[in-house]
Amino acid sequence: MKEYRGLAAFAGIAVGPALLYIPVEIQAEPERPSLEPVDAANELDRLQAAMAEADRQLGSIYEKSLTELGEEAAIFLAHQEFLSDPVLLEEVNRQIQEHHLRAEKAVETAFERYAQQLEMLEDDYYCARALDLRYVSHRAQRILAGMCGEMAGDLEAIPLLLGLGLDEFSMNAECPH
Repeated sequence: MKEYRGLAAFAGIAVGPALLYIPVEIQAEPERPSLEPVDAANELDRLQAAMAEADRQLGSIYEKSLTELGEEAAIFLAHQEFLSDPVLLEEVNRQIQEHHLRAEKAVETAFERYAQQLEMLEDDYYCARALDLRYVSHRAQRILAGMCGEMAGDLEAIPLLLGLGLDEFSMNAECPH
């Protein structure tokens, strides 16, 4: 029998089938030379569609987790707010229009910049929000890369989820300063 260790998504003990989830590393396409710009209008359309899908998924996760988590399920509502944050979206749009980045790389760049700024505040609350930003960024990047699958939004398919190395799923995330 194999034994796996990971971070608990919920308190208590669970018995049932387990799905071992090992996340796929998203590799955003490297920046293109300025001689080969991306179609900014197309990338902005892709971005808008991905953000709408991420919002739908997070809404679904919130609804499904509300009975299990109670008030703590509100973290998924906070994740939805990142998707419509005007300052963050303006930065993603700027990355596409001015730096000619594909939507995946623009999301990665903008979200990571803001996550690093939050971590520089050296406060556990803001470090946890940086992890939340990265979680939402990874979700949007997976959607843009066509990696939605059942893991992106269907909690009913997973009686018990064992995540290896997924600090961002911890409800009590701590960030080293």
